[in-house]
Amino acid sequence: MRVAWRVSEGEELLDSDGIDENVLQIFLSNSSRDELLVDVKDLVNNTDIAVDRLCIDKRNMCHRANGGNNSLRISNSGNQLVRSCTTAD
Repeated sequence: MRVAWRVSEGEELLDSDGIDENVLQIFLSNSSRDELLVDVKDLVNNTDIAVDRLCIDKRNMCHRANGGNNSLRISNSGNQLVRSCTTAD
């Protein structure tokens, strides 16, 4: 398994101009397609990535809710995180 993160370690994902700027990629390799799909299903169901739920598009009208140091970013988009899976043979 190889993991690729688009932003350098230590940088914060505070803003992005498009969905492709906040991407975590996991590359799996297995000669058995059935085993690979089981691995993909396991990763999708069991991987928890702690993220600050920032909106991915400025047009989603992000704003900070009042709450002191622990304030949250709120998005009107309704689709803040996108999970997708692509397999190629």
